[in-house]
Amino acid sequence: ITGNRASAAGGGVEVILEGSLAITDSSFVNNSTDGDGGGVSATAKSRLTITRGTFTSNVALGDGGGLYVATE
Repeated sequence: ITGNRASAAGGGVEVILEGSLAITDSSFVNNSTDGDGGGVSATAKSRLTITRGTFTSNVALGDGGGLYVATE
């Protein structure tokens, strides 16, 4: 997942509202957001599993350049 941009959250991927996502053997490279989670953002009771993932040069103006996870 490379070179994506989001204005709110999750430049590469955003998981919200009790969503569920499993990612395997993937790279998050050069993604960005004005919010949280340049590579991936997972919030609002969502479930996220990343196996053998790499994060390189992701940027967030908020928290979590590569990965942002928040619980309620």
